[in-house]
Amino acid sequence: MMLQKNIELQLQAIQIIQQKNGELPECLKNGADFISDLEQQEIRMISEALRISREEYEQEQLRRKEKSDVAINRNVPKTSRPDKVTTPEREQAKPLHSIKQPSKDQELPYKQPSVRLKELSSSEAAEAWMDQARKEAGIQGTSLTQTEKEQLQARAEYLKQRRAELLARKGESKKETQNTEEPKEMVPSPKQQQKAMTEEELKNLQKRKQLAEKLKEEVINK
Repeated sequence: MMLQKNIELQLQAIQIIQQKNGELPECLKNGADFISDLEQQEIRMISEALRISREEYEQEQLRRKEKSDVAINRNVPKTSRPDKVTTPEREQAKPLHSIKQPSKDQELPYKQPSVRLKELSSSEAAEAWMDQARKEAGIQGTSLTQTEKEQLQARAEYLKQRRAELLARKGESKKETQNTEEPKEMVPSPKQQQKAMTEEELKNLQKRKQLAEKLKEEVINK
């Protein structure tokens, strides 16, 4: 570095001399200079030293730049943004409106009217059923058309017939179970049969037993 500074100072001094005198001295002009071998050797050494110092300077600048880059990379916080959100976070991030709502076309389970239809006539039952259906559906009676009223009445009649069929089947099943249980009750047990026998039948049985014993003795004695 000092050698480079000296050369730069020498060049500046030559420029100042040229500016003052208007020309360079004879020793600095191009031409046949009388330079000894020692001076030429010094010039070669100076140029070689300049080249080496320049290379060292460039290498030093590169090392400083690399160190500064490493320091900057270490100081910068690592903020890695996740590409994919995990399953629980994704479920929490779902908007409320994404929850599946029941479609309008999906039929709701039918609820039978709570009005008792046993003691009502067919027309009264249909009217009561229509009133109940209106209340459950939130429809006012004045907003129903004639076709809707007829459909509701037909529906009430159909439900009434189905209910009557179910009651009839239930009654038939009860009768069948009673008929199957009655024969079992009518079959008497052996003890009951003995109790039901009269005294005369008991005497006849005793006589038969005695006769059988006599015949047996006669056969054995023969």
